[in-house]
Amino acid sequence: MSCQNDNLKEDVGNSKQNFLITTGILEGRHYAWPNMDSVVTVQALGKKETTAVVHNSDNPYYNEFFTFDKKTTLDKILDNEITITVIQPRTVFRRRKILGYFKLDVATVWEEPGHQFFNKWAILSAPPNKFVSGSRGFLKVNLALITKNISPTIPQIQNTDEIEGNLLLPHSKIVGRYRAMFEFRIYRAEHFYDKNKAPSSYVEVSFAGNIGKTAIKKKSSFPTYNEKIVLWDLFPPLCQRFHINIYFGSSLAISDSLTLSYLTTDDDDDGYLPSFGPSFLHFYEKKNMERYQGSLFLSLRTKLDMRSMEDKKNSHTLPIGGYSEYLFSYVTLRFFAVLFESSSLDKRFDGNVQFKIAIGKENTDEEADRSDSNMNSIVSDKIKIVKINRNSSYMMIKEKKPLLCLTSTVIDYRKRLYILNMQEKIARAMEKKLETIGNFFAMDDISLNMKISKSLQECIDNFNSSAKKFLDIAGNYKFQNFTELDKSKFGNNLKQMENILKKTETIFNPNSLRRTFLKMKKFSDRLICLSKGINDIWPDAFINVWKENKKIAYIRLSCKDILYSPIEEEKGKLCGLRSTLFLQAEKKKYPRAKNVTNMVGKVEILLWLGAEKFVPEFMKNLPTGFEEMTEPSSSFRYLSTNEVHIFQCRCHLFQGRVKPGYDESTLSDTMVRIHFWDDCQESTIEQQTLNPVWNQTLIFKRIITYGPIPFIQTNPPSIIIEVLDRDKFFFWDYIGRTSLKPLVKSKEEPYAPPRFPPKLKWIELYNAEGVGAEVLGAFEMLEISGRRKQKRRK
Repeated sequence: MSCQNDNLKEDVGNSKQNFLITTGILEGRHYAWPNMDSVVTVQALGKKETTAVVHNSDNPYYNEFFTFDKKTTLDKILDNEITITVIQPRTVFRRRKILGYFKLDVATVWEEPGHQFFNKWAILSAPPNKFVSGSRGFLKVNLALITKNISPTIPQIQNTDEIEGNLLLPHSKIVGRYRAMFEFRIYRAEHFYDKNKAPSSYVEVSFAGNIGKTAIKKKSSFPTYNEKIVLWDLFPPLCQRFHINIYFGSSLAISDSLTLSYLTTDDDDDGYLPSFGPSFLHFYEKKNMERYQGSLFLSLRTKLDMRSMEDKKNSHTLPIGGYSEYLFSYVTLRFFAVLFESSSLDKRFDGNVQFKIAIGKENTDEEADRSDSNMNSIVSDKIKIVKINRNSSYMMIKEKKPLLCLTSTVIDYRKRLYILNMQEKIARAMEKKLETIGNFFAMDDISLNMKISKSLQECIDNFNSSAKKFLDIAGNYKFQNFTELDKSKFGNNLKQMENILKKTETIFNPNSLRRTFLKMKKFSDRLICLSKGINDIWPDAFINVWKENKKIAYIRLSCKDILYSPIEEEKGKLCGLRSTLFLQAEKKKYPRAKNVTNMVGKVEILLWLGAEKFVPEFMKNLPTGFEEMTEPSSSFRYLSTNEVHIFQCRCHLFQGRVKPGYDESTLSDTMVRIHFWDDCQESTIEQQTLNPVWNQTLIFKRIITYGPIPFIQTNPPSIIIEVLDRDKFFFWDYIGRTSLKPLVKSKEEPYAPPRFPPKLKWIELYNAEGVGAEVLGAFEMLEISGRRKQKRRK
């Protein structure tokens, strides 16, 4: 179920929205105190609700419902806890007493089928300060998490009063609950900084209300803790997240969590208990400008105590010996970035800027003095910003393309990243093919059945071929630098891939195409889940833009996406390719929306990350017509070309479809704005309509590009398209944005079918809510002239 919920998290996104927690307190049974007066309190989201008092009963009937609402993000709502307590209220003759309580986090509710517990019996435990074992009674409850487009469905009602078979437990195949010891070993940390100074720090681990802390390490950016934190709870637990908090002094500075669904599985008979590491957990700033904040080297082991269930054992911390990292093998990586072009920049860009690349922490003076540190960043020469108009500008990058490079030595986790890359490629290829087939089904045209049948068969054949190749490659991997969790997940992934492959070989039924499609869709979702990882491998790569001493924009990438391998299936999806990436600002207007929605500019860039021994392969496969050079007066490196071509870009805009709701009238005054290299143009304004018809061609008369024609045809610069709505105060409201590649025609190529003229197609434009508008158009680049410059000396 957790995999499906991971996919659903992406659909919900992480922008602020209204969440509703509903709780139903139905009845109690077998209270430990006979004939007691009782009341139930429910605490969630910082609020507290109370039922009416039920007198003289150890089997009370409450039947009360409460709701708790909050506008926040999904990640934050899942971190909240729900606490339900049964109390004997105060009277004139006795004090208020707590019979029992139970606690769970919202993430546990989210992980359940339908995001709810329906008519489940919760086991009441004694308060932590009462050294009493055993159950204190049972409470029948309903719990549900509701948000936009997600609401619980009422499951089939079971006509039974059985308690033991209907307990409130996490969705699991494990029968019963056992006392479990969660043992965290905190070894050391690196790159901890508080305003560029070494802080005094300690680590706090919390889970299900249990908290453990290490000792404080004074004024060190590379503290060594070597302590063991032991937390006790029942397994399976009613909380889903281990919270790892780093305190600088008395202030919480860094926080992250380990999700139980990633650390364990009960998908089959070979399930395993929660474990992690020993490995690094990497921390990132998420509130403002995203940046790397350091790493913590730790491990987690879980042990079950079958002999006792409710023994009161306190959390504690003990010193331990250090972990020998000589057991790991290391690899020296080289990270290259080639900047081809940057445009569509907003108002924050002016004067001169510099690019700076890093894997994890950017180099500081303190680290430069350390013998084991690496130069983890490099800076480009200053690049001039040229204004087009008040809405747009571009960077002056001509025939000399800045080449950035850094070297870093890290633990060799390449095999783990190769596995993720292979699984992701298989899953995304299947998902893309199934999306096309789904569109055919949506047309509800019986004449498309032959086409659907052929596409389904092709999809199945492609998956079977890719899956067999994956099993052949990954099956020969050695467990080098694999933790126990890695080995367990790797074995589980291989088994699941084998099971899916076995089923798809006999899945195709020409007489039941829709059923075949739905089964393949289910397999596709499972494959996407298998390709998900956790940030314990290498820190992410950053491409930062600096203006003087201030970072104004950045791009953040997972290292797996740019990692090189001589085997094509293992290679990252962006490795060695000219890609269009979108610069993000320090404060995203729409958190977790598509990057193009939040962009403050775009960059055409080639990225490559690989072992030092593969660097000759990178140099050998540089774009044709480019060669490396170094400025005589500086150490800055470039890729240079002596070929220059001038193009005319034609943007044919026919009509559009706009979602209602941007004006009070529900109609829009719609305009299209197009950014392309060193120019920005706008269409006419179509007033008071949701179906604007522009029937217009915007012509960019002189687009200068560098490099040979085959390279330009394969890697044309991207066009940024925006749809805007003018409000009653004549301000422009954002409806949607996207990027696309035009069709390129060389001067020698005839303007004739089948390539030209380009066909009209509907283009989706995105905003924070998803697709905000669609535009029917066609886009082409036509070469006007080309020339070679005199070759420069190196």
